[in-house]
Amino acid sequence: MLIVMPDLTPIDPAKLRQTVSALAGRFAVGDYDGLCALAQSSRLSAADVARIVRDYGRHLIPLPAIAFDAVSVVPASQRNPRRWSVVVPLWSKEEGRSDLSLELTIEDSATPGYAVEIDDLHVL
Repeated sequence: MLIVMPDLTPIDPAKLRQTVSALAGRFAVGDYDGLCALAQSSRLSAADVARIVRDYGRHLIPLPAIAFDAVSVVPASQRNPRRWSVVVPLWSKEEGRSDLSLELTIEDSATPGYAVEIDDLHVL
């Protein structure tokens, strides 16, 4: 179950899952340029992401279905387009749910996925 703070404009769970899965899939194959290219903007470069993952020292994997139970979503704006702050715990081959989290701002859009800004990637 997603952790969603109450608001008047709920997020579309299927659209969120599609968006987050596309991003997490880039981690699993080490495609940090592709990760950053999926975002409208990013506070991190592909080189920054590569360094953070390398320093973390684990092999990231695609998110299993259970991972979406731990995704945190908080409304960031009620204006159009709607925006949410999202924290996605990443998963590794060695430990399952890892301490590494991807922080995003997502925005409603007419596309199948949400528009994404990458805010941070860090160990909790």
